[in-house]
Amino acid sequence: GETLTLIKPGATEAQDLIVDRVKYDDDPPWPAAADGTGPSLQLIDADEDNSRVSNWSDGAGWRYASYLGTIAGSTNQTSQGTNFFMYLSTVGGADVYIDDVMLVLGSVPGAGANLLQNGDFEAPLAPVWTGLGNHSNSVRSTSVSHSGSGSLHVIASGAGTVPGATIRQVISGFTSNMTASLSFWYLPSANGSNLIARTAPGSSLNTTTFIRQTEGNFVLSNILFAENGALFDPQVFTAGVISATRQYTADTTANKLSTVAGTASALFTSVPSTQPANGATFDWAPPAAGAAATGGLSTFTGTLLTKAGTFVAGTSYRGAADPAGTKWWNTWTTYIIN
Repeated sequence: GETLTLIKPGATEAQDLIVDRVKYDDDPPWPAAADGTGPSLQLIDADEDNSRVSNWSDGAGWRYASYLGTIAGSTNQTSQGTNFFMYLSTVGGADVYIDDVMLVLGSVPGAGANLLQNGDFEAPLAPVWTGLGNHSNSVRSTSVSHSGSGSLHVIASGAGTVPGATIRQVISGFTSNMTASLSFWYLPSANGSNLIARTAPGSSLNTTTFIRQTEGNFVLSNILFAENGALFDPQVFTAGVISATRQYTADTTANKLSTVAGTASALFTSVPSTQPANGATFDWAPPAAGAAATGGLSTFTGTLLTKAGTFVAGTSYRGAADPAGTKWWNTWTTYIIN
């Protein structure tokens, strides 16, 4: 382990100001997955003491989420925010474990009486919690929990929505708008994306928690590498345990990831070795016979089409500059070489 210190420099070293300091370790009780296997340590709540081990996560354990909002109030009961909903918005379905859900009045999470019944899921879900529509298979789990002996295992066969495809609890209404704080713990999911938690109707307490992106949604495609080391060395496993930490494997053929001989500067028409005087002294367009002048993706397919096809235009070349197009950097006036 080591000690990391964030310092605001002063006029002299003696006048340096320590903004924050944290000591971490790679031994228990610190999260094990952050010890060279890929995940990194993440601070759970910046408002809490970062010297506590329990306030750090490797992304694989339970995480804490808290939000501030307003529960709608009205003298008309049908306009009161008397429904509390939780659902997953992942298309195709997903699941996640949730525990210790608290909805309290005021701006301090977890401080005060819980407006929700059985928020710790120590009792059966029914009758206060109801799974509706494509969330109706959700159950109380007694094998996984953040605290106590139970948690809510949200199981969705499709993207949820209110009021018919969600987990719901009816809460007491208010005659005027009420500031409220929502907090809960969740166990990140390998197949989930967003968890929505909100009150309704007419409420500004409407929260979205990213619970881990679905595997395979991160796409690298049609990239040209020069002066680069080995591409995407695979993890090395011995008896099912990672014995050598490397990058994850990528299908270089399917995703058109390729390397070229020569220098990176050869991919461009002109790249000065010193700081340029103006935009006319360099040219990022690929040379006519260069590797980046052709081989682009004019059309997208598969996941790339789904994720980027509505706002990224395909090109016949690779890179940021069209060989026959406008040299958009010519008007730049400030240059820095890193």
